[in-house]
Amino acid sequence: MMMLQKLNKAVAVFFTAAFFLVIFSYPPAKAEELYAAPEKAIDFILPAADGTSVRLHDLLEKGPVVLSFYRGGWCPVCNEQLQSFQEILPNIQDAGAALVAVSPEMPEHAADTALGNELDFYVLSDKNNTVARGYGLIWEVPEDAREGFSNWLKETTGRSLADYNAAEGYELPVPATFVIAPDGAIVYSFIDPDYRKRADNADILDALGRLH
Repeated sequence: MMMLQKLNKAVAVFFTAAFFLVIFSYPPAKAEELYAAPEKAIDFILPAADGTSVRLHDLLEKGPVVLSFYRGGWCPVCNEQLQSFQEILPNIQDAGAALVAVSPEMPEHAADTALGNELDFYVLSDKNNTVARGYGLIWEVPEDAREGFSNWLKETTGRSLADYNAAEGYELPVPATFVIAPDGAIVYSFIDPDYRKRADNADILDALGRLH
């Protein structure tokens, strides 16, 4: 009986995860028309995981900035990307640039993300997706997928999206990465509503190299 219960639970988790993957694998039609990078970076001030505040303008006064929006530390693909950013951080710093990751997670959860992934760059909290909205990166979980998404998140993390973000609703930032020149010009952008697709680190480093 115990073995059967464990098997049933495993099957339930598998199908919930499969449902989640299917729902989030399909970007909206004409996604390239819905999400386009601005020509110039929009300034912001956001709290960091270490309790300080970070202003984009201040970082740009020192050099280029790699700015990346991710959904949250609950997202396995996001964590993989953050870890890959950590691997190329020395290359980014050698180019005189700063690396900034932004999500709607509250600072305490952003701190958990930074600690869990051993990140040595800025991990910022964008409450209510205010900055992401300014960059045109808002995406909302479809109504018919919300129950499946919520169940998946609760079963895999023990928390709800509201627990992570301290906000009601189902808004998430579209994963995106920008390379910003010191004058604020966005010289490289990668935006894709299919959360599995992320910027190529080689392209990021190439964009930084072209600034010299």
